[in-house]
Amino acid sequence: MATITRVDDTTTEFAEGTLTDVQAENNSLKLAYSPVLNFDGVDDYVTIPSFDNSANLTVEMWVGFNSLNDNWLISKRDVNTHEQWQIIHYNGALGAYIFAGTSNSVIGEVLYSSISAGQKYHIAFTTNGVSGGFVNLYVDGAEVGTASLSSDMHLYTLDTIIGARPWSLSKGNHDGFIDDIRIWDTVRTQQEIQNNMHKKLTGSETGLIAYYKMNEGNGTTIIDSAGTNNGTIYGATWVNNTYYKFSGNRVTPQLNINFTSISSSLISWTETLNTQTITIETRTSTDGGSTWTAWTQVTNGGSIPDLSPGCLLECRQNLSTTDIATTPELNSLTIEVNGFEYTLMLGMNF
Repeated sequence: MATITRVDDTTTEFAEGTLTDVQAENNSLKLAYSPVLNFDGVDDYVTIPSFDNSANLTVEMWVGFNSLNDNWLISKRDVNTHEQWQIIHYNGALGAYIFAGTSNSVIGEVLYSSISAGQKYHIAFTTNGVSGGFVNLYVDGAEVGTASLSSDMHLYTLDTIIGARPWSLSKGNHDGFIDDIRIWDTVRTQQEIQNNMHKKLTGSETGLIAYYKMNEGNGTTIIDSAGTNNGTIYGATWVNNTYYKFSGNRVTPQLNINFTSISSSLISWTETLNTQTITIETRTSTDGGSTWTAWTQVTNGGSIPDLSPGCLLECRQNLSTTDIATTPELNSLTIEVNGFEYTLMLGMNF
């Protein structure tokens, strides 16, 4: 009887194999950090070609501030001072503004002064865009202010500018990161904002007219996952952040089950789920890796399916989360196969 064993419980061991959107860290396997788009505060910005939105509107984004300079975060306006809306940090306060058409005709504004450098925030505003209506500002899901509108918001077809003053793209540039921008043609409730601010969306949600996950990690384009309104990056760079990807997996190095017969097998692991999800799967090949069985989910402390003498064995660990800032952790993984390597007595002469 012999035993083939693989135990992963160190950073080095978890780093072995094929890792996709996961990383080995502190003797565990975690979801990998997700890239975000960083703006240098000097001349970086993004432009999104004009698309229409209705008077009913919700704009959401994650923002990090390296400094509290005048930071133009996102706005819908053009060089001729036609404006619809904007979120900026200006003169020490975060502000959401709704416009009736020109830069001097603010019809509703909400200001919030408790923003700190070195911090990240989820920022959102909602409006129904009509005279006597409202604009509400939310920070980290909490309503921090509301104001009434003195007239209707004008619905020009305008470009959306991220990270700079639209009429002077080298002024008011944001210093920090911007991530996960969502634009809706519906008024989202506070509960809806709170329930979804940490979650990945599909892009097909009702009312979602533009969705920029901003996790491309390279290139000069941000992809609209809800439509075709892709944006162009000017100067801003991709960096890693403390956010995690939503899903990823690792496939272990292959184990050669070089037994003539198999008596038992065991697969077990320890995990820290953080209310998230880890699943473990295995598959085997009997022709040296040319073809494989389907991936089969296994149970903790159970046996390994589809084993046969001389096969190859692979194990896949799948990590997933619904919370943009939380990752599950795989802390250890043990694979054990027991069998016979040869026949002790092929024959005996008496």
